[in-house]
Amino acid sequence: MALGGSTILEHQLANLASCGVGRAIIVAGHGYDHLRRALSQYAGPVEVDLLYNPYYLVADNLISLWTARREMEEDFLLLNGDNVFHPDILGCLFRAAGDACLAVSRKATFDADDTKVHLADSGVRQIGKDIPPAGWDAESIGIMRFGGPARPALRQVLETASVSQQARQRLFLDAIQMLIDAGHPVTACDVGDLPWADVDTPADLQFVRNHLDRFTGAGAPSAVQPQGAQ
Repeated sequence: MALGGSTILEHQLANLASCGVGRAIIVAGHGYDHLRRALSQYAGPVEVDLLYNPYYLVADNLISLWTARREMEEDFLLLNGDNVFHPDILGCLFRAAGDACLAVSRKATFDADDTKVHLADSGVRQIGKDIPPAGWDAESIGIMRFGGPARPALRQVLETASVSQQARQRLFLDAIQMLIDAGHPVTACDVGDLPWADVDTPADLQFVRNHLDRFTGAGAPSAVQPQGAQ
């Protein structure tokens, strides 16, 4: 999907490059060939490898993350493929404490499809779409950092979750919750007013196109937000 003269993927790669990230792994199923052709034209500074998830028709995105488990030998960021975000969000995440950290945004109201987060002392206690209203503290914006002991811990969780009877219906958020339940601390990084958006609908895409300067650092954060945007 085009954003001015670039795509959402190119926007993400440019933000990664600005923070010194030199390699990106993309997991794809639907549209794999289209993405492969698009990446063949990419001439940016980030080395990009494309992984194919052969189970995409029958499984949700926990299996997509499981597909990339062997690439978790170094500290890494995890991004949703539909995220458009201000580059300073990555800087906030890099500076935050903890070896497993979620970027979150606080807001007054939540939608059914929001990924809610329950916090306690800056630590994540619960994450998911079905958290009861009393537990809503923030929304996960779909950008996370894993390093040090968090990397093998996440791989182990993914291996366990992938062989369960519910594996095909599980989201990668379930792996994060399993990490928390196993006793591995997961911290939260509040991005404040820095803009971000999940591009889920044509209206979301139009909003980002209309306010693209705000997501690239050229303008101030927008006070008018669609669903799933900050």
